[in-house]
Amino acid sequence: MKLLLVLLQSINILWFGHSYGVDSTELLPQIASEAGVENLYIGRFVKGNCSLEEHYDFYLSDKAGRYSECAPGETEFKKVPKSVREAVGNIKWDYVIFQNSLENEGRYETAQPYLDSLAAFVRNTQKEKFGSEPAIGWNMFWPISRLREDGSNKLCTYRLSFYGNSSDRMWEAYMDATKMLVMETGINLIIPTGTAVMNARATSLNDADAKDFTRDGYHLSYDRGRYIAACTVFEKLIAPVVGRSILGNSFRTKINDRPELTGHEASVFQRCAVAAVEKPYEVISVSKE
Repeated sequence: MKLLLVLLQSINILWFGHSYGVDSTELLPQIASEAGVENLYIGRFVKGNCSLEEHYDFYLSDKAGRYSECAPGETEFKKVPKSVREAVGNIKWDYVIFQNSLENEGRYETAQPYLDSLAAFVRNTQKEKFGSEPAIGWNMFWPISRLREDGSNKLCTYRLSFYGNSSDRMWEAYMDATKMLVMETGINLIIPTGTAVMNARATSLNDADAKDFTRDGYHLSYDRGRYIAACTVFEKLIAPVVGRSILGNSFRTKINDRPELTGHEASVFQRCAVAAVEKPYEVISVSKE
């Protein structure tokens, strides 16, 4: 009976982001499918390092583009010509998630008035068309790796410059800005992908090869990094709906010539995600590595 409920449950997620939104959700359909969740729909608006101000401008222009979707039963995202107004008004969304650009994520003042305006548009449109409002959430993501504090990457150097060229300061600023956002907007649905990644960085699995679970110092690695983030999104958004935690999920990602994720690694990363959801502003030492 429980499996039947999982199979029938419809969950619709709309994401306003950039490559970090892709990193956070790319493996989510496969993880959800492994849990028996087949009626998952994910829509994404993506532009490279897109700020909330840019997302707001796209909303005002009402031009189609930048949108992709992963429909129920599918595991890959496909581009679809939809504008912000079309996408928001087309489907009854359960969750609508926002995030800012890398350099702006830790500076709450850059989020406004764009976040409030976009959230109001989403709520009003959904209430008018479907009679209810979706939960509005925020993706609090991971800082640029300490490995990039050496100035070897110009983009990383630029983005770290807003935080004293310090990965640790960037992380603290991300958390502080998120706490301020919660106080001032009432948005209290926080997806702590960054905390889960930081939890994983504190484990013995973060060896020289892992590179802080990034592929270039800031984007998550296609296998382990994206797995950690997707586990976190699942645990925060999907697990409460279907009554099934990420713990014990048997999906194992394999990318190109990389070895398949081991059961041990998956278990550690899943626990990193659960710990992050339980304590989003605290890096937890995951036991029994």
